[in-house]
Formats: sequence, structure tokens, C-alpha cells
Amino acid sequence: GYSRGRLWANHELSVEAERNFYMYIGSVKATDWVISGFNGYFNDGYCEEVSVQRLGPRNPIKGEEQFLSTKQLQRDQQILKNRERMKDIKAKMREKQRGFDTESIRGTIGLKFGSGIQTWSLRWNHEPSRLGSGDGAGLAAEGCEIFGPSEAPCLGGKYDAGGTVALHADGNVYHNGNVIASVPPTYRDRIKVVAKKSPKQSARESKKDAACLLPIPEVHPEKMAPLFGRGDVLTLTLDCDDDGGVL
Repeated sequence: GYSRGRLWANHELSVEAERNFYMYIGSVKATDWVISGFNGYFNDGYCEEVSVQRLGPRNPIKGEEQFLSTKQLQRDQQILKNRERMKDIKAKMREKQRGFDTESIRGTIGLKFGSGIQTWSLRWNHEPSRLGSGDGAGLAAEGCEIFGPSEAPCLGGKYDAGGTVALHADGNVYHNGNVIASVPPTYRDRIKVVAKKSPKQSARESKKDAACLLPIPEVHPEKMAPLFGRGDVLTLTLDCDDDGGVL
């Protein structure tokens, strides 16, 4: 009721809560952070009188002008102008950052020279956007510390001085911001068939795990990542002995 101006319009306000409360306007004094001068009491038979004040950033409400000083009214106008200016600045910042939102994470197990063939798998639990240019998996050098946010691609992108290489859902292998190889597009089935599970297996699965097995929403082939997406398992293999383990 306060933010809608009912207190200022009616000079009183009833608040229904665990203890019903009635408040009214007294000698109001307003600053940029505090509005004081309200009185009230709990309307539950005890009539406990209290003083009320509002704390927080100034929020001008229609109807309160008659209770404010000329100086505070001028301050309110400046506050509103500052808020509008900050809103425009934030909008320009968001527009400038648009597209620079791709991030990656490093795994916890490193690969050593001469350690043989290493294989690891990842299940993709979401459908890539931007035709898969921001969804990928690959390798990062030990000293690489640049993992976004950046424009796509992040792995294999142009900001890590060649410290990463990755295969993306768009079918391209990126390194240093360049496409160094491509995998022919497959345009996956738009609806995944979920394997049947025994009743015991189904009972043990959490809601989160079950959500990962839901069919992929239908996506037009021109907008879906051609190589892999939600529900697919991506397996990567690296021979750490080949060429001395140097990639």
C-alpha cells in the first residue's frame, strides 16, 4: 500500500499481518535514506503505540510532495535523473557485452607425456545454441588460464595464445581462433529414444537424472548444432605416446 501511494493519499494505512497494524502520518521528515514521522499501533486489543520510519534508498511516491521540503523535492529530481542515466549506462554495457558470454572449465586430471592412450567421455545435457559454435570439448595447456567469458569459441579461441584446442558441436575443430579441421555434419535426430530401464533402476534415479533423459524439443535442422547436442555422449581419445606426446 505504501509504494502505491495509499498512505499519502488517505493519510493512514492498515496493514494486515500476524498482528494487524494501523499507521498514520505525523510530522514527516525525509532525507535520501530515511523517512520518519509516521505513527502507528498494533490493532490487536493492546493498542501498542509505535513510531515508524522507512529506511533505504529514496523512492519518491506520488502524493508525498506536500510533506517534503523544497530542497528534498530538488534532490528527488536529481535522484531520478541519476537513475535514468545509470539505466542507460547499464543497457549500453549489456549491449556491448552481448555475445561475450561463453565460458569453459578445466578438468581435474592432467595428461602426461608417454602415458598411453587416454579416453574420456562427456554427456551433453543441453541443446547447444548458435549452431554449436559455443559448445565444445578438448585440451588446454597446463599454463592456460583464460577460460572466458568471451565470444565463441572460448576453447580454441583467439584469446588464449593457442593454449587450447577443441571440437565443437558445429563440427569444427578450433585452435587459436581458426578452424583447423572439420567433421561432416550429421544433423542428429531431433527426438532421442530413451532406453528402457528396470523398475529398480527407475526408482533409484533422482529427478535431476530423470530430467536429463527427457526427449529433446523439436528444433529446426537449420538452427540445431549438426554434430552433437542434448542427450549425446561425446568421447575424446588422445594418444599420449604418438609423436612423443606432443599435440
